[in-house]
Amino acid sequence: NSKIIIGLGATTIKECSQDLKTKFLNPDITDSQLEQLFAGLFKAVEEGKDPVTVGFNPVILPSSDDYFALYYGASKLGVNTLTRIEARDWEKKYSAKNVIISAVCPGFCATDINGNAQGARSAELGADSILHAVYTENLENGQFWRDGSQLPLESK
Repeated sequence: NSKIIIGLGATTIKECSQDLKTKFLNPDITDSQLEQLFAGLFKAVEEGKDPVTVGFNPVILPSSDDYFALYYGASKLGVNTLTRIEARDWEKKYSAKNVIISAVCPGFCATDINGNAQGARSAELGADSILHAVYTENLENGQFWRDGSQLPLESK
């Protein structure tokens, strides 16, 4: 089995408006529609508008003018949505039954990029999540995984 593993991170869909959740979870969403959802967010921020106006609720908004937390969380939601889109499209277009496209979250790992943050999991443990997806025979297409477990796209 050939497998393509893309993506990292946890979903933040629970922090979106119901309208936005419905759009992101639409099983027929296209990459163009996904692009439009993010264009609305970026435009709102660029224009100095509250991102809530495009469906991103205050719980994920930063407490300062630094929008890193908002963009980071939104990017993970985008990766998981794109994973579902690509998995669906590959299956339809190419009858790719031997190609699995999944998102894998290694978790927050202590690495050089974050100064080996205290309390973070080891990079080896994060890598195990990815390796599990690579070597698992019964991996489901278009799903989100961490530590060998399939996670719901809508986190609690």
